[in-house]
Amino acid sequence: MVQFRGVLIGLWLLGAVAAYIFAQQQHVPPGVAVPVALAFLLELTLFLGMGRLNPPNLWVLIVSALVPYLLYAVPTATFQPAHFLRLTALVATGAFWLRITRNRYGAQWLFLLFIGAVVLAKLFKTIYPQPFPDLRVDALGQLMWFRLAITAWLLDGPRRPAGFGFLPSYKEWKTGLLAFALFLPVGVLLVWTTRFATFQLSPGFWWKGPGTFLGIFLVVALFEEFFFRGVVLEALRKPWGDAAALFVSSLLFGFVHLWFRDFPNTRFALLAASAGLFYGGAYLVAGSIRAAMVAHALVVALWRVVLA
Repeated sequence: MVQFRGVLIGLWLLGAVAAYIFAQQQHVPPGVAVPVALAFLLELTLFLGMGRLNPPNLWVLIVSALVPYLLYAVPTATFQPAHFLRLTALVATGAFWLRITRNRYGAQWLFLLFIGAVVLAKLFKTIYPQPFPDLRVDALGQLMWFRLAITAWLLDGPRRPAGFGFLPSYKEWKTGLLAFALFLPVGVLLVWTTRFATFQLSPGFWWKGPGTFLGIFLVVALFEEFFFRGVVLEALRKPWGDAAALFVSSLLFGFVHLWFRDFPNTRFALLAASAGLFYGGAYLVAGSIRAAMVAHALVVALWRVVLA
């Protein structure tokens, strides 16, 4: 717990510095920058506390999902009762779904479909309006939604995915790095043949690469590997075997990426499905979603710094 508190203190210090630099560069007024930064830091604290600071019941989870929204929306005068009611309805539905439908056939898969549909529909863009031009606060809603989905599953789901957590072991690092290295020539070939993007080194790659890796690893990779490998792939292994489970879960992973930017983004879906085979392979070898998270974050970090 002492180590976790140290991480949180470091997070708040680094977050405050990053928010200040961003506000200065983008000329965001303090009346907007401060509440938005506080809302993100609070949500990140709750997100990183999953597994350590699990709420005692789903009512607490619902309240914790609404507080960051209020923290940013009320001071920036973007609060609207209709948006708040929509958010409350979504959060309550997601929080209570598993408990209400526990032991009913198919309820767990319907829960996953509901969680994914909300993300793909990009509902948080309307619920979380921008308090300042080009200040994307809907990411706050997505971060909250990821936390709610994972925490609800941990509280009321059938099992905890193997390797859930933020600190990979040596074996998980090694397996994730190997999966990344094996995917690299496949990914380069697919990018080149599908003309997905051009190869161009991004300015500031020396800090953007590590920063992207850390952000993707802690949030996006954790959420996606939790469900696609830790839940879907694992559930399919027993009736279908490892190979079929890996293939089907990777197809599903690629399918949800059809909605990336412009639908249907078939090229990105193909890349995601192909990468999913290697993420899933890392999970099967290490028996842990953290190995898949390492491979996942490395792929995205490299993509962000070398593809235009």
